[in-house]
Amino acid sequence: HRSDVFVCLLSRKTLNSHWVNSEVELAVKANKPLVPVFHEDFQHPRDLKVHPEHYRKLLRSNGARLFDRQGEYIPAAIQKISEIIRQSITVHNSRVQAKSALLTRPGEEL
Repeated sequence: HRSDVFVCLLSRKTLNSHWVNSEVELAVKANKPLVPVFHEDFQHPRDLKVHPEHYRKLLRSNGARLFDRQGEYIPAAIQKISEIIRQSITVHNSRVQAKSALLTRPGEEL
């Protein structure tokens, strides 16, 4: 609950996990930015409609690929993930500030 962003490593069996399902659902309900990290053995579902909306949102989010057996350097993948997290937090904070500005009256603070 205290995190600014939700990062999820997606491998072959991730979408079948009840625990991951609950965590993704909580992150979406809390309006957390989602950062999927796609492991090389992960295969995108052919039909996203068979998955709940929170999984569809995760799978459509900007993410990174992790190819640890195919030669992509792990530091490069970590760098990309950190850039996506920074961008997600910046965008999220901008939206929160804009929403706060709409909810306050002139001269008031939240």
